[in-house]
Amino acid sequence: EFISDFKKYDTEDDWTYNFSDDDLREISEDAISFSRSMSDHLVKYGFTIYDTSKDRERILHQIVEDIKAKIGN
Repeated sequence: EFISDFKKYDTEDDWTYNFSDDDLREISEDAISFSRSMSDHLVKYGFTIYDTSKDRERILHQIVEDIKAKIGN
């Protein structure tokens, strides 16, 4: 899924645009591992974690709404 997201959302301006599936798979595995290890630390210090791996557009909209609510707009 992570690899298909790269391919779906990458543009020519993205550093992963011309990577092979094998390269994307390796990057994906590293990114998932890093994300899992950081999530606990981020929550501990008050950050909100958003999972954009599913329903990306809705989640991005929710992030914007959450920011607006925090700043009073």
